[in-house]
Amino acid sequence: MKTLDPVLPTCFRPEGSGGALILCDHASNHIPPALDGLGLDPEYLDCHIAVDIGAATVSERLSYLLDAPAILANVSRLVVDPNRDPHTQNPIPQTSDGVDIPGNQGLSAAQRTARLDAYFHPYHRACEDQRAAMMAAGQKPVVIGLHSFTPVMNGIARPWEIGFLYAGDDRLYRSMRGPLAQEWGLNVGDNELFRDRALLQHAPAWRSAWIDAGYHRATSGSDW
Repeated sequence: MKTLDPVLPTCFRPEGSGGALILCDHASNHIPPALDGLGLDPEYLDCHIAVDIGAATVSERLSYLLDAPAILANVSRLVVDPNRDPHTQNPIPQTSDGVDIPGNQGLSAAQRTARLDAYFHPYHRACEDQRAAMMAAGQKPVVIGLHSFTPVMNGIARPWEIGFLYAGDDRLYRSMRGPLAQEWGLNVGDNELFRDRALLQHAPAWRSAWIDAGYHRATSGSDW
């Protein structure tokens, strides 16, 4: 079994004092060389199964606008998905939107653990450490998870231009829905794309105000 070198996330504005913490789980399409491209045709690395297209750029821009730390994962979701709990979900997909991932087939328990240790846990430790530093500085940050999405996934249409997940606390959602729907004219998803599913791994345990925001990649652009 090949040794996997850890890949650390990128952090923008770690000293930001705007009261928010931005997490971008699917910022990168990078597949570490030790994994031999997962056996995929390289064309797939530029599409939505490998990366949330545009999410890294939007995260960096929001970090600047909000004066908020932003932590961006630097490994493709096809290698290991930091947005999936390894205890209850499968963070290493065998298929994605109908595409087989050859390098993820038939992994042993040791291979799965090695991926988590090299790529999953470093990202989540960085998230924990950043929040701890903010709390120590007197902040209790609002946690914003940022994603982009494709208009059709597994044959199912997604009509929203932006969607918010917030579990039971809708205060942040309500504060943003009006301007986005009325001033920008966007179709806003209420607990969509994944109804009643808390995607963020950290925020519920942190007991922080949090929201997971996903936007149709066609809505991103110069206005950001």
